[in-house]
Amino acid sequence: MANKEVKALTTQRWGWGWGRGQDTPPAPSEGRGWGWGWGRGQETPPAPPEGRGESPAPAGTPRGQAESPPPAGTPQGQGDCPFSKRNCTEGPNKIVVGGSNNWNFGFNYSDWALKNGPFYVNDVLVFKFNAPVNGSPGHSVYLLPDFQSYLNCDLSRGKRVATTTQGGRSGFEFKLTNWQPHYFACGEHNGIHCNLGMMKFSVMPIFRYWN
Repeated sequence: MANKEVKALTTQRWGWGWGRGQDTPPAPSEGRGWGWGWGRGQETPPAPPEGRGESPAPAGTPRGQAESPPPAGTPQGQGDCPFSKRNCTEGPNKIVVGGSNNWNFGFNYSDWALKNGPFYVNDVLVFKFNAPVNGSPGHSVYLLPDFQSYLNCDLSRGKRVATTTQGGRSGFEFKLTNWQPHYFACGEHNGIHCNLGMMKFSVMPIFRYWN
């Protein structure tokens, strides 16, 4: 019993300070004075007894307010469409080639295709162009067989899918039914429209998916 009392006394020490243990004295109007007392004098509070601390968070609970990760397979940034919100529909989409520029000489269609993807299987490309009038140059649509033909604007093995008179009114529609690269070009004036006129582009339609 004596040993326990000695041990208890060694953990206590004398001290003095203001009435409520403040580091700086209060205003004189409060009427508090100096005082002294004794206590345990511990610098840090003791650890809570075992079994009485805070309960840990349930397994799997995110810390802080972090959002849960998206489902597997969801592209980050725009949900179902990582490149363009324009194609974020259940589809199939109907897309006018070139937008308001339609299918005409001097517009960069390769750049347009890059900025307006992705394209999906069963989407429909709409080519709008005027028929030739009074000797004005017309346009057509060719489907080229491979990348090399596309680079060189080689129309010799290409397939004409739209003539110069099929782009009027609602335009000529081409459905992307196959999961493979598609190389399009204008076939008029022996490839000049394809080469100098930049009237060519390629698309690789992908499968649509839902989460």
